[in-house]
Amino acid sequence: MRDLLAFPFLLLCVASTDGFNMLRTSVASVSRFQQEQGGTAIIAGNSVSSSSYNGYTSSEVPLDMTKQNDGPDYYRNSDQCLKNGSISSSHCASISLDCNFVGQFGQAKLCMNRLPTSKGKWFVAALKCIPVWENCDKCMCGFISSEGPDATCTFENQTPDDDVTQVTCTDLSSATIDGTSFDIPSSGGSSSTTSSTATSGPPPPAAMSSEQSTSVSSGSSSKAIWLSIAGLVAGIAFLALVTVKIIQRRRDAAYTEHQEEDELNLEEKETSSENGSSDSSEEKHTI
Repeated sequence: MRDLLAFPFLLLCVASTDGFNMLRTSVASVSRFQQEQGGTAIIAGNSVSSSSYNGYTSSEVPLDMTKQNDGPDYYRNSDQCLKNGSISSSHCASISLDCNFVGQFGQAKLCMNRLPTSKGKWFVAALKCIPVWENCDKCMCGFISSEGPDATCTFENQTPDDDVTQVTCTDLSSATIDGTSFDIPSSGGSSSTTSSTATSGPPPPAAMSSEQSTSVSSGSSSKAIWLSIAGLVAGIAFLALVTVKIIQRRRDAAYTEHQEEDELNLEEKETSSENGSSDSSEEKHTI
């Protein structure tokens, strides 16, 4: 019986060693991919390092990373962009960011942060990649009217709740988004009316590169390994529990049987003793 209990734990050790080695290799591949694909944003027209996708702790990540919050953002018909210190719709044509990848926090999506100037002119201040389960603050210091291409931002004095973003909605002279600071033109800069060549709807998803496909495959393999290990552990725990219960029941049955035999022997001894005393009394009476 002792050998039976030892076998499941030996099996668990072997399975865990192989499984964790495979998992470590898979996660390392995803991490390298994420450093290349998820660590860039465009803020005030400049490409900068960003933690917008990778900067989450385990407590911030939901159990279901496939559940989408709001949809991927895109240029609206009235959007203008900040670049080289000026705001113009013509700048948007040269500002884009590809967020069509899957990393350690699931599918990514494009998020655009818009800000108003002190005179109420809205502009796209940042483009960044975030997980689909995260909410995108499309209009900082306000709210967006809809998800359609003609949507506009409306001012509301609500400071963004973000530990890497510092914006004071009542003092729109400068801002910090994802750790990058920049000045906000007070007059709105260029008043160019050049029509934007940006799309009026969500851009079509780009085909995944071979490296992205490898990352997706690695993520799926990691999940499968974890599920296999979890199932193995659950099965071994159940087997161990059943084995312990069987041993305990057998011990209880043996103890009960032994106790009943002792009680029966004691009763027989007492009966024999009583019979012996009765016979002795009868013999004395006869004499």
